Amino acid sequence: MKKITILLLVSFLMTPIFVSAQRIKSMTIDGLTSCVPLGYFNPKNGTRTGIGEIVYPAGTDLSNVTVHLNSGEDPIVAPSPLPTNWTSTVTGIKVQQKDNVNEKADYNITVKVINPAPLPLEITTGADGDFDSNSWTPSTVGWAGACIDKDRDVVRFGSANRSFVIAFSDVPDVLSYKIKFNGTWDEKPKNVFDIDVSEDGVNWTSLVKYDKNNPMPESSTEMEEDLNSKVRYVRWVFTARDSKGGSVLLENISVTKGSGTDVKNVYLEKIGANFLQANNTLVLKDNSLVSKLSVYNVSGSMIYQVNNPKNCVDLSILTAGVYFVSMETVDGLIVSKKLLKK
Repeated sequence: MKKITILLLVSFLMTPIFVSAQRIKSMTIDGLTSCVPLGYFNPKNGTRTGIGEIVYPAGTDLSNVTVHLNSGEDPIVAPSPLPTNWTSTVTGIKVQQKDNVNEKADYNITVKVINPAPLPLEITTGADGDFDSNSWTPSTVGWAGACIDKDRDVVRFGSANRSFVIAFSDVPDVLSYKIKFNGTWDEKPKNVFDIDVSEDGVNWTSLVKYDKNNPMPESSTEMEEDLNSKVRYVRWVFTARDSKGGSVLLENISVTKGSGTDVKNVYLEKIGANFLQANNTLVLKDNSLVSKLSVYNVSGSMIYQVNNPKNCVDLSILTAGVYFVSMETVDGLIVSKKLLKK
């Protein structure tokens, strides 16, 4: 009996004890909303630095911000306080194990601000493409990833909260891409993968959701989606990953440019240009978009013109009849609207 006890004790002492590395689970910035959640590659204490990446909309100013990192019960001990300038990668973030001051995990976190690209946008992957998952810099236009797998010529999502965002400055037409799940989707009922669109990078609308009710293709499948003319961002997010594993591959993304008619319709909707009969006033919802406003009769003669019009334009000089309001936008586009004066 004593021999057995000694053997068990020796076996216990020889068994390696693994201490799980501390985790940064999420990141927020006061007053700002990110395009996607924080993605991360977990650290290994003493052997591998953790990496965190998150994407914010175009124009976000990171030079003086208040950042909050959620690491659960494990305190962040350095730097203290956290810096306020996040325009470049912040290194040396240390998370201490709550019950062991000698156990610390290191993180480097990059906050990415995406730069919109002009359309058409093409991201060509694979051996014949030019995509490199390591190549993002602050000057990159059109895309940004949050911990997509490194050293890849495709966009690979290897874990939950990994994401990829594209942004563009023109009115879009059609989004196309190839997508596949590496594995058997039906065997992983907790998987959720979202594809969403947004006008501003903050408020998102679902385009496609893959889950247990809508399995993702398990062979590379080309998808096409018609985009609303107001959309300027698209994101792919591995929202939840089943414990049984599996990864997602995204390839050959493109967005075509919408027609000139679509562009004009967007401007007309933003400008408004509603005529109020009661007080003979043309009301512009956003006059800052208009550099010149002209009014023509049906014969093509100009009746009225004003540069940089105000929100309310007095058209009491017009007699009853049909007119055309021509507005030159700040981008040099000419948009027109029919006006009926009773």
